[in-house]
Amino acid sequence: MSEPAFPDRVTLNWLKKHVPMQFWCWLFGIFISLFLGGIYVGQLNSIRELIGQKTQESQDIKTDLKTDLRLQFFGDRRFPQEVSSDNVASWFAYLSPSLSITPKDARGNTVAGGIETPPNWVIFVALDKPTKFRQAIVTFSNPEVMPVIDVHTANSRIIAMSTRGQVPAGMLTIKTINVSE
Repeated sequence: MSEPAFPDRVTLNWLKKHVPMQFWCWLFGIFISLFLGGIYVGQLNSIRELIGQKTQESQDIKTDLKTDLRLQFFGDRRFPQEVSSDNVASWFAYLSPSLSITPKDARGNTVAGGIETPPNWVIFVALDKPTKFRQAIVTFSNPEVMPVIDVHTANSRIIAMSTRGQVPAGMLTIKTINVSE
């Protein structure tokens, strides 16, 4: 099969005769996808703020909104219970059990070099109203027995944290330090 000879000038009529319909459908689909993708990306709050447009959410962010969550832990695998909350839409806690790896030689004898991770909790908090704060603080009713707590994400809408060990029985409090404090 020989290739069609290209004319001196490519016209719409020539393209209609020599380019298969499948290609036109594909090209139309690409244009529509790019157009709709551009509309979607243009509506994202982060993009609108990047180009300097104020979004309704960024105008509604409070700097003096009290935000805290108090959870009762039981020192075991039970899900904690909410004692009180301010500006919390929902929260979720997940227990990751301990993990132990013990290497053995070919005869089944234990060899040095195993690892062990303690159980740890991961806690996600979704805020009811966006709030601007300087820091998310986690405290415990008995700090001497509390494992290290890492706050991984904290922004105007969510707070995510994890512990480096089992949470003993007691009260865990998550709160924010507002910009105005």
